[in-house]
Amino acid sequence: MKLTEKFQPGSQWIFIEEDTVTAHFTNPHGLHLSINHFNLVPDIGAELSDLNGVRAVYRTLAESNAAALIEADVVDFCGMQTVRTIIKIRMQPTGLIFIGSYTLPFANESYVLKIQATETGITGIREAAIIAMEPHFEIDEETGKIAGWEQDPYDPSYRGTFMMNRADNRRYDELFPDHPLSLVRKHLRELRSSLTVAKEIQDSAPFQFKKNSGSTKSWGRLWKNDV
Repeated sequence: MKLTEKFQPGSQWIFIEEDTVTAHFTNPHGLHLSINHFNLVPDIGAELSDLNGVRAVYRTLAESNAAALIEADVVDFCGMQTVRTIIKIRMQPTGLIFIGSYTLPFANESYVLKIQATETGITGIREAAIIAMEPHFEIDEETGKIAGWEQDPYDPSYRGTFMMNRADNRRYDELFPDHPLSLVRKHLRELRSSLTVAKEIQDSAPFQFKKNSGSTKSWGRLWKNDV
């Protein structure tokens, strides 16, 4: 069965091409959707019921791929337990790529549905506007940076080289509806309600955590620019 027969994302997504492991789509906003199949036992290093453990796994995975974790949750997706994540990756020389994913792990395989949006034109507008809107920010005398500007979304004590910042908070999405991060969040929500999943997939044996399952290294290649 083709990937486009297993997963139908809805009429807003325009089919581009597919092979045996990946199907590609685009939409009128210029976002990219890929449906990816991994014919391997999932190596998520935590029980899906252990939300803090899942977040720690994806924080480590993001950092090992020079990305910053923005969100990680376990959600019900078409009746299946699914890991929903949003990360960001720096582009060179400037700008960011935002990637939102649903990971559907099963006993012997997994599927990852990934939505990607890229900053184009003048970058950093959202960040600059938030700083201007909230003049109470203080400068850290040691670093010269805005105090508390960068922070892990779930562990305030965690320190990484590249982290979520306050402008990435979802409460600012309505002010910047066309920003890539706002669009990724919007289309993740829409995909959750519009996606049709074949019964064969829904009936697959569920994921079972194994203590020595690894560190999700096989999925690192997903967090690269697709377009």
